[in-house]
Amino acid sequence: TINPLLIWQLIAAAHLDDVIVLCEQQGWTTLLEDPARTRAALLAPGVVTIVALEEDRVVGFAQALAVRPKLILADEPVSMLDVSIRAGILNMMARLRAEEETSILYITHDIASARYVADRIIVMYAGHAVEQGPTEVVLSRPKHPYTRLLLSAVPDPREKAVPISADSGEPPRVIDPGEGCRFRQRCPYAIDKCATVTPLPRPMGPAHDAACHVAMPDSLDGDDATSAGVAVAARPTDSSV
Repeated sequence: TINPLLIWQLIAAAHLDDVIVLCEQQGWTTLLEDPARTRAALLAPGVVTIVALEEDRVVGFAQALAVRPKLILADEPVSMLDVSIRAGILNMMARLRAEEETSILYITHDIASARYVADRIIVMYAGHAVEQGPTEVVLSRPKHPYTRLLLSAVPDPREKAVPISADSGEPPRVIDPGEGCRFRQRCPYAIDKCATVTPLPRPMGPAHDAACHVAMPDSLDGDDATSAGVAVAARPTDSSV
């Protein structure tokens, strides 16, 4: 039988020197203090003891890069990292996209960091894609209330403020959730329809969709900052805030 880990180790060994050079370019000196340990950590994942979160994350990226991948699945790659290490990894991911044409599926709760990595953003809530579109469009003209809530937690001084009421309400049921919008109990704009009809994605603009009953497409959305893509005139239900 074929051993995928053995094949990975053989390929990684062939490119190991290139990966170590990449680590040096990124300034990841913690990993490189002991060259022998560096090689062991890269070629034997899980065998060498990692003593710091930063070192563990760098080893993970270096292992992925060793096989010259065309696609990287990056799940929370910079969470809880020192600012300098965080910036280095984000810059490296941007360089991989531009120079190596590597595709990256970047999964994160930090929507602000996605600006530096992603061409397109898909916003998920309770297992549903509630909004998707080009990164700059979604971040500058968010249509779904949940997207706006995420952005309000990390305000960008370069962008016009996107007001939204304080988040509260019950968390969603992800097992047998029933009909209706899963965000309705936390949404300040929920209407009666939100409790009975699951919203489907609707076009908001070019290549930009949102699954929301009260979201307003660009063609109908005015410049009033209080609306910000949502029909705020809709009366909230008792269960919303």
